[in-house]
Amino acid sequence: MLKKFYGNFSAVGFLILMICGLGLLQFFRLPIALYPQTSRPTISINVDTYGISSEDFSERYGNDIESKILSIKDVENITGDYETNNASWEVEFGWGYDEEKATTQIKSILAGIESQFPKDWGGFQFNSRKGENNEIVYTAHSNTLSEEDLYQLLDSKVKGQIEKVKGLESVFLSQPYNKEIRITLDESKLLQWGVFPDEISRALKERKEDLALGRLDLKDGGKYSFYVATKNRTVEDIAETFLKRIEKHDIYIKDVASVGIRKVTPESVLKGNGKRGVVFGASISAKANIVQACENVSEIVRRELPKLGDIEFEELLNPSIYVREAVNNVGHEVLLGVLIATIVLFLFFGSLTYTAIIGVSIPLSLIGGFIVMKALGIEVNLISLGAMALAAGMVVDGSIVVLENIARHYEIAKPQSLTERIDVASRAVLEVREAVVVSLLTLVVVFAPLAFTSPLANAVLGDLANVMVCVLVISIGVSLFIIPPLFIALAKNVDPHGKRFFLSDWTIRAFDHLKDKYVQGLRWALKRDYFCKSFLLGCLLLFIGAACVFIFVLKREILAKPDTDKVWLSITFTDKNQEVEKVDTLITPYEEILKKEFFSDLTHFYSQVHKKGAWILCNLKDKRLVTSFKKRLEDRFKNTPIVNFGVYPWLPTSLKIPEPPLVELEIGGHDPEQKRQLLERLVEAIEGVDGVGIVEENPDHSLKHAFELKTDQDMVHAFAKDYTDFSIDKVYDLVRTRLKEQEILTTYEDGEKIPVKVGFPDREWNGPRDITDLQIKVDDKIVPVRQFFSLVAERRWDNLYTKRGKKVVMLSAKVKDSYLHEKEKVKKEVLELIKKMHIDPSLLSYVDTEKEINENILSLVLAMTISLLLVWLIVSLQFANFMESLIVMLVIPLGFIGASVALFASGCPLSINSMLGLILLCGLAVNHSILFVDFYNTQKKEGRSQNDSILAAADLRFRPIMLTKLTAILGSLPIALSFGTGGEVLQALGITICGGLAISIPLTLFAVPISLHLMKEKR
Repeated sequence: MLKKFYGNFSAVGFLILMICGLGLLQFFRLPIALYPQTSRPTISINVDTYGISSEDFSERYGNDIESKILSIKDVENITGDYETNNASWEVEFGWGYDEEKATTQIKSILAGIESQFPKDWGGFQFNSRKGENNEIVYTAHSNTLSEEDLYQLLDSKVKGQIEKVKGLESVFLSQPYNKEIRITLDESKLLQWGVFPDEISRALKERKEDLALGRLDLKDGGKYSFYVATKNRTVEDIAETFLKRIEKHDIYIKDVASVGIRKVTPESVLKGNGKRGVVFGASISAKANIVQACENVSEIVRRELPKLGDIEFEELLNPSIYVREAVNNVGHEVLLGVLIATIVLFLFFGSLTYTAIIGVSIPLSLIGGFIVMKALGIEVNLISLGAMALAAGMVVDGSIVVLENIARHYEIAKPQSLTERIDVASRAVLEVREAVVVSLLTLVVVFAPLAFTSPLANAVLGDLANVMVCVLVISIGVSLFIIPPLFIALAKNVDPHGKRFFLSDWTIRAFDHLKDKYVQGLRWALKRDYFCKSFLLGCLLLFIGAACVFIFVLKREILAKPDTDKVWLSITFTDKNQEVEKVDTLITPYEEILKKEFFSDLTHFYSQVHKKGAWILCNLKDKRLVTSFKKRLEDRFKNTPIVNFGVYPWLPTSLKIPEPPLVELEIGGHDPEQKRQLLERLVEAIEGVDGVGIVEENPDHSLKHAFELKTDQDMVHAFAKDYTDFSIDKVYDLVRTRLKEQEILTTYEDGEKIPVKVGFPDREWNGPRDITDLQIKVDDKIVPVRQFFSLVAERRWDNLYTKRGKKVVMLSAKVKDSYLHEKEKVKKEVLELIKKMHIDPSLLSYVDTEKEINENILSLVLAMTISLLLVWLIVSLQFANFMESLIVMLVIPLGFIGASVALFASGCPLSINSMLGLILLCGLAVNHSILFVDFYNTQKKEGRSQNDSILAAADLRFRPIMLTKLTAILGSLPIALSFGTGGEVLQALGITICGGLAISIPLTLFAVPISLHLMKEKR
């Protein structure tokens, strides 16, 4: 069967064309992203809690809410933040968990609690956060159109077209203002008619729905429905709402308040380069093809906006540009790896024909991989392309062994006819088939244990493992079924001793000379057992040293981030509930600083202003300036008691890589006041350490000014007894409405949803007593509010923070981005500072900030252990000899020596990718040992002595071993050198493989034959 296939050149050609055509077709249909589209869903929950303290809300509702959420199986963590008039929670699910399912589960489990809330709280609001924002953003300006007209034009002409683009999560268009119906109370009229604000609320809520009366069916088939229009529809409807009848007078809302539509600033303001215009764009779904979606949106904008007249627009943010640049760069590394591997092949073989035959295996294996990627739903990203780049130097291993053995048999048998060539090639393939399959299977099986790694490691490396396995499996088929018939068809006239390219001739001569010296050196060593034993002992000591470097010396991180040309400047005010217009005024000076001092390095910046502060995204002209730019921002914008700053790089990806804080601790003790004071001391001290960025405290340590209204219960009971219409709750509501306008309900005008709010006119307050000077009318008597209350001034710590249902006081500090290389030094300074503060150690509990990193590393150590056992199993099944299997596995610790030296010399930390490189070395390192021992056994079967068999195997296998290892090393070199955007992510993987193989080759060339030699002594 094999001979028949080798002779059917048409079938072979069709198979090659089919793989190429189908693979390329699938490649252009694959979505493109930066990282694998997986994330850890974080569901944010928020509820407005009017009229109840944070402590009471926590006890009455919060504990139940958190316990129910924690009962959901896949919830990993929940934190709660309880403030005056508001409570919020963040719920973290596991990596790769479905975000929609997570939201549905939480909504379902909280439905019963929400039904117990007062109606004016409005219920839970849910939001999901899956990683960095994937948004394409534009700003538009016009010299002739107002912001309102520009908004209307974009809303009617552009927004609808963008909404049709596939893969968008939402489309946004910043409104110059929001509309609301405002019921402005007239204090004198309220007193005149004795109306309270809660009476207006009840009257409007009663008219929330139309009253359906029924349907009339006529004889002729006509049908008519009857209803009473009681639903609030317009400003006029609201103004005409009946309140009550007093002294034969019907009192309507219009009698005690003015009703009208007013324009208010939205909850967030978007700006381009510090200027307000109309900012619009779209948020890309985490599962979408980011590049395709952004390009479709960009095409619509560039096509439609010029048609609208005098409109200038600028692209503020487009993640597809960065993603395409990063992915293209890694794609170039794949091509460069293929080119390098091909050049190495040519220099070793000295024949274009031989090089072309083996070179076919690289594109065929990689292109075939795209078919499987499409079937498995794997997109083109840094990780999957990194797998391709690594595989480029490995897929030729089997092909080299097969071709080299066929060529050797050709040289011996000198076949003439086609039948003879097919027969010789078949025998040569059968001779190495088992070794080729086993050696490549050892590479495949090392990826299987990744299923036992931590969820994050599995999420990040899943694509790489799947692609590598697919490509390597395809390469086995290519080496056994495509290479032999190509050799039979093309190499019939090739003279192995013929004229070669001069560089190739020099390379072959150099390696022949090197091989001779190697065999001579090995012959010398095999005659001296003391040298052999000393050599292996030295290897053992080197391995112990390498293990110490891995455990105690190398720094650790989860995953390296690619460089970016975008930097976020975070501005957060201590007062986190200000009017957006005020916040916008407060950040204007910072925007001016960016314009005057930093704009020479920027193309533009994009601001998002909200109640707590602002985010400003700075887009740099050159990403090489990022490091210095971040340092300048951190030096220029220093934290103050009023405002905190943070500087972060921005990446367009849904994969949010965890960034553990520098220090995180929990403050214990039973006295809340003592904990607050200790938290305040620690925050003030740590913020002064150079290199410390944002210091986050939960809850806020600052005391809030507050007034307790002590109710005179005797007076309340007396009034309730004398005046049946009196209720102290009405007085509470009056004070609440006087302090802050209340949203009653929402209505619609021309299809637009408009909130209806009730409040008093804005006024300047002289002091807290102004509140108690408010007056109410009870029947014919006008009474000041102070008759029922007395004010007691206090300062209180009125917010709470919980973690997994437990009230805690937490503090965490992050290192400034520009100090990441000195993280350990900064951490040491912080810990020494805390020690000098002489705080009772029992009050401080330090959180292990490296826990997630260590969990990922340990899970990969477990995976590596399982990989070694699987490799051992395969090798044992092949050789059925314990000692020979042990010798094959001996090369793995030698690979660790090389990886240790490479990582330490390059300053590369131990991470998910460097650990994966170690796992991959488990498969790569044993390949040449398998081939060496296999040929050794073949020579032994032919009757040679043990040492002669060792030397013969060394002579025969030196060339293919060196060739396969060089292609693997040089094919991975572009990744190790990290050329351009995106390469930083996989650099640790490339360094581990290149260093591990390069340094271990000379050790393993002697360790395996020496071990085989000493095996005789043991027997």
